[in-house]
Amino acid sequence: MFELKWLRRIVRKKTNPIPVDIAHKYKGRLSFVYAFIAWNAFGLVIFQIFRGKADWADHHGLPKEDGTSAQQFARMLNIQKAKVVRISGLQTEQYDIDHTTNETEYDNNN
Repeated sequence: MFELKWLRRIVRKKTNPIPVDIAHKYKGRLSFVYAFIAWNAFGLVIFQIFRGKADWADHHGLPKEDGTSAQQFARMLNIQKAKVVRISGLQTEQYDIDHTTNETEYDNNN
């Protein structure tokens, strides 16, 4: 993706080569450390879910917004009028969002 040949040349000039057996030992240790940290992070996520903190907004007391996610995004982006097309399988649902009058019109097209 990004070629940093200039950085590679500088590092290769300034450092000594590592013997293969020592590099293999360091790789094994780093792999163990990575697996240990990943396992603990996974355990922390599961622990938080079982304690009821999966919904972080609710846990921290933030107000829940009403409406669909499209209505929430339109409100957040200050879009006054929007047309939303929701596709689920072979069914489509269209509705208009109008924040000037706080009204939502549904038009189901199957």
